[in-house]
Amino acid sequence: MDAERRFEEMKRRAFSHPTLMDDVPFTVAVRRSMALAQLIIRTTLSQEDLVVTDVRCQEKVPGIGHKGVVFDALCFDGCGNMYDVEVQKGHFEDLPKRAAFYEAMLTVHSLGAGGRNYGRMPKRVVIFICDVDVEKRGEAVYDYSRRSADGMMLGDGGRIVFVNGEYRADDAIGRLMADMDQSDPERAFNEEVRESLTMLAGEEGLKEMSDEMEKILDEVFREGEASGEARGKAAGRAEGEKIGEARGKTELAARMLKDGRYTLDEIVNITGLSAEQVGEATAKYGDK
Repeated sequence: MDAERRFEEMKRRAFSHPTLMDDVPFTVAVRRSMALAQLIIRTTLSQEDLVVTDVRCQEKVPGIGHKGVVFDALCFDGCGNMYDVEVQKGHFEDLPKRAAFYEAMLTVHSLGAGGRNYGRMPKRVVIFICDVDVEKRGEAVYDYSRRSADGMMLGDGGRIVFVNGEYRADDAIGRLMADMDQSDPERAFNEEVRESLTMLAGEEGLKEMSDEMEKILDEVFREGEASGEARGKAAGRAEGEKIGEARGKTELAARMLKDGRYTLDEIVNITGLSAEQVGEATAKYGDK
C-alpha cells in the first residue's frame, strides 16, 4: 500500500467516529465554536461567568534556543487572561513537567515580543483533559497553583489543571467528560457538544478535519525539507524530502498511538514503519 493510500485509510479510520478527545476533531470543533471552548473552560474551572472572547487553535510559540510549543486551543477572556486547553490520550509519564513547560511558554507568550509590564501580566491557565485519571484519586479535577509551605498563594497568576476524563457523575463536569468521549450527537448532554459532533459528522466537518490532518503532515514535511536545504541547495532538497517524508511518518505514527484507537499492527500497516520505528517515533514525538 503506497503512502497516499495509507494516508486515506488512516483518515477513514480516524474520522469514522470522531470525538472531542481526538486531536484533529477537537481542533476543528473548537475553532468552529467559541461557545464550545467557553463551555469547556467554564466547566473545568467552575467559573460560570467566564466569557471567552477569542480562540486560536494550533497557536505556535517558537523557542529561542530551546524547544517551542504548539497549543491545541489558546483561549482568551474579556480581561485578556489566557487558557490553553489540551486533549491528551496516553503518554502521561512526564505530564506534570510538560504542563509546567506549557505554562512557562504561555507566560512568555503573554509578555509579547517587545516585552510587557509584569503588573499587567494576565492570568495563565493550562488545562490538560486526559482520557484517564492521571492522579488515580477519583477526583474530577486536579487544580495546581503555586503556594508556600504554609499554604499562602504566590499570586503569580499561573495555574495547571488536570481533568479526569474517566470521571462520570450527574454533575456538570461528569456530563462534559461523557460528552468529550461521545461520537453520537444524540447522546450528548450539552448543546454545544451536540452541535459540534453534528458538524464533524457532516461533509464540511469531514473536509475540514481532512484538511487539518493534511496541513499537519505538510508542515512536518516542510520542516524536514527546510532542515535539508539548510545543508545545501540540490543535495539539501533531496535530503529534505527524505527527512520530511520520514518525519511525517514517524510523527503520524506517534499521533495514531496517542489517539488510542489503533493497534501496533494497524499503525505499522498504515505508516509502513516497523514496530521498532513506531516505538522510536513515540519516544521522540509522543509529547506533541
